Amino acid sequence: GPTSENKAIHLPIETMLNLKFENSAATDKKKNYTFMFDIRESSYRFEALLQPNLLNNSDAMFFINEKGQIGHYANNNWGYGGKIELNKWHRVVITVKNSIPNAYLDGVLVTPGKNAFNGAWELDPTGCYLFADNDGERLVAEVAEIRYWEEALTKAQVATLGKINVDETPQEPEDPQEMPARDAEWKFNNTEDLYANTVSDDIKLIPYKVGANKTA
Repeated sequence: GPTSENKAIHLPIETMLNLKFENSAATDKKKNYTFMFDIRESSYRFEALLQPNLLNNSDAMFFINEKGQIGHYANNNWGYGGKIELNKWHRVVITVKNSIPNAYLDGVLVTPGKNAFNGAWELDPTGCYLFADNDGERLVAEVAEIRYWEEALTKAQVATLGKINVDETPQEPEDPQEMPARDAEWKFNNTEDLYANTVSDDIKLIPYKVGANKTA
């Protein structure tokens, strides 16, 4: 992983992650949320990060593209921005507020959202997929941490998250913000339960082989 205290998982191309909201009485789709991914890529190709469509029969909604930029180009809207450097740890954040996305790289807004894409960014009340795409636009990802909030973080709050502290020296954001409690967090440090949510048992992360109904 990026630091001595933060391990990472190696996620093969054929494996996707199913995020499940358990013990939830909600029936409406989630229009406000935030995901944070601490990742490292070793080559440039499309890498799907977020797939709200539980049928996985359409393109994912959030990608790293073949140029190392993050975002999603659809219907001549939104597009891509930023630049992932190969073999370097990066913090990628997607916030969705009122179904409109904004993408951040290492604490900086790089792809501002423009519209809600007819609700395509809304999460099903039962969950979603991570690192999944209908036609296999995936890489072999290294993932050190995933966090989830059931609200859209502000631009200043994402700046407070900043980038991954690889050299483990203290970082002071210019305008530190009070952060809301995260609703889920996966650090992948527990070898006995690699996908343990360190915050709550109500949101689970389950690895699946693509095209199978069993855990990887």
